Amino acid sequence: MRILELSGFAAGTYTAKYRQVCAALERGDFRQAQVKKLKHHGIYRAKLDDAARLLFKIAEHNGESIVLV
Repeated sequence: MRILELSGFAAGTYTAKYRQVCAALERGDFRQAQVKKLKHHGIYRAKLDDAARLLFKIAEHNGESIVLV
């Protein structure tokens, strides 16, 4: 899957963990990224650490799955 980030997005102190999660999502490895689907609107979350989560949505464009961060 390809990752698309919101313009101006910055992971701040979570940059290293964010890169690990993105690498797992690109491979489609949702288990390693500790992904869970939230109840509404098809939004997912990936665990960065005990307190921080990355919210994203999965979409399709030209037959390709894309992760919108």
